[in-house]
Amino acid sequence: MSSSTPKRPLMIPDVKEVIRTAVTVHKSTSTVFPFHSSLAASYGKLLEGGVLLKLDKKFQIVIASTTKAIGELVQDAKEKGKSIEWSQVVPVMSQNLLLEPYDKVIERRDDFIKMGRSFFRIGENEDEAVVREVKSWFVKLVNDEDILDDTKIDIDLCARIVAATGARIESLRTIFYKENKVEGEVLDIAVLRYPDLDKPFFKIYRIKLTAWAICQRILTTETDSNGITGEFVCRKYKPREGVVKALPAHIQEEAAKQAQEMFCPKYKHVMS
Repeated sequence: MSSSTPKRPLMIPDVKEVIRTAVTVHKSTSTVFPFHSSLAASYGKLLEGGVLLKLDKKFQIVIASTTKAIGELVQDAKEKGKSIEWSQVVPVMSQNLLLEPYDKVIERRDDFIKMGRSFFRIGENEDEAVVREVKSWFVKLVNDEDILDDTKIDIDLCARIVAATGARIESLRTIFYKENKVEGEVLDIAVLRYPDLDKPFFKIYRIKLTAWAICQRILTTETDSNGITGEFVCRKYKPREGVVKALPAHIQEEAAKQAQEMFCPKYKHVMS
């Protein structure tokens, strides 16, 4: 690769590109499959010209430290051919002595449920009212405009996957009580968002959506229900000023320089 090609700050994909690729691949195939990204990055305005240089040096220092720690985690997983789990990302941030919590951890879990197999329709017969309900439910689950803008998740796509999950239930030919449940992961994405001038903190968040369908039959009565279970977790971190200031001056300068080399457009690097 030419030395004139800018290096991406991390060896992980940008979250918008991850979502865009997933939707493109899904629309080009008839196979419904779950979308999983072990870790993606969101840089906010950090990659805009000169933004990092305007941040206080303590942010430059923790950006370099965090990038190095996450980069090592990503590289190790890549070498082992494994995905990064959310349970690995959280300790990397929480155990970094240069960081401390910015505010309380946010955790939400909610279900979007509809009775009747026909409630989620596929293709041209898709019920637009239900799609709007799914979108409204998802926005309420996340309740963070910054994250919603980051991800641009195709909720129409999620509704269609729920429809396909419901369609997998076959009619139960018995007069006795039976219950059949199928479920499948629709989306599981973890994102590391970098600080910028408007939002001076790191943010890591996870969105997980699981589609499910249940068919219950008692004697001659059959009841179908299907929906989505959503899970959202968000943690924020800021520089631990006392520890950062206690670092030797030469280490502070070196860390700030590393951050500038990673994120300032005037520096050109080769992708690892």
